Amino acid sequence: MSRAEPEQIDLGALASRSIVLCGFMGVGKTSIGRRLARRLRRSFFDLDALIVSRLGASVPDLFNSGREPLFRETEASILRDLVLASPPSVIALGGGAYDNAGSREFLREHAFVIHLDQSWQALYPALNRLRESRPLLTSRSNAEIEALYYQRRENYLLADLTVAIPRAGVTRASREVLHALMTYAAKITN
Repeated sequence: MSRAEPEQIDLGALASRSIVLCGFMGVGKTSIGRRLARRLRRSFFDLDALIVSRLGASVPDLFNSGREPLFRETEASILRDLVLASPPSVIALGGGAYDNAGSREFLREHAFVIHLDQSWQALYPALNRLRESRPLLTSRSNAEIEALYYQRRENYLLADLTVAIPRAGVTRASREVLHALMTYAAKITN
């Protein structure tokens, strides 16, 4: 038994732009991005996974060996290629990608950026899990991670659209992102 194909979603003026998801580590950019891409019938790309594939090393290995500058340079290059490619796709950024002013300006001009916003209070219980998989958090105290969260959030809030992400699960969060995107697209099309 096959599932019915979802209806095509009309994004109006946004139809020709890639949708880029930014937000702090652990908010669900990859999981939500995959679901959003499926609903929009677009390809999905996880920027960190592409960097790892290109450089042949894990993100922790790159950071721990002092190759963060190479990581960031590769990140900006791959991001540009993805956004300029046709057809448009859905792209999940790494937590720090939107901190790069050059990439941020490029994205604002050539893509549509959605900030997946989760409060510090909602993220706090996941800190120990995040420390295990995020090299920038490994040796930081909770207070240092909180400072990084608020520092990055200032840039995230420059995105085209901010959507509050509930801690209630990926399915609900994905629906809320899609609804916010469709509402925004309808407003700018009319």
